[in-house]
Amino acid sequence: MIWDSLRENENPSCVDVLGFLLGLNSLESKIYFYLVQNGERTVSQLVKEASRNQSTIHVALQKLVALNLCTKSKRTKRPKGYEFVYTSVNPRKVQQLLLSRLEEIYKNTKTCVETFDDQSLSCSLMF
Repeated sequence: MIWDSLRENENPSCVDVLGFLLGLNSLESKIYFYLVQNGERTVSQLVKEASRNQSTIHVALQKLVALNLCTKSKRTKRPKGYEFVYTSVNPRKVQQLLLSRLEEIYKNTKTCVETFDDQSLSCSLMF
């Protein structure tokens, strides 16, 4: 994950950064970027392309939709029925979300560092 990359003085990947800032796992981040690069996909298409089971892909897509990183829309299948297709949100919108989240983390971290003193050691840590 991103912390491992930072510890090793490597540059974290976009997948790492997206995951870290928005709380996504590696698969969720990869699916987002896959949708950006390849356009709309159904669950069954992603199952084949990612070599993962349907429930794993479905849970990942649900999280992406909940975070407004992709959209879900209904498409009619011929001769009958329908299926859902997933499309990534414009990367520029996600970039703004990431910058906003990064700014929030910076402000909170800066406040913590500025108030760091001997009294801070009395805070309760949970592992």
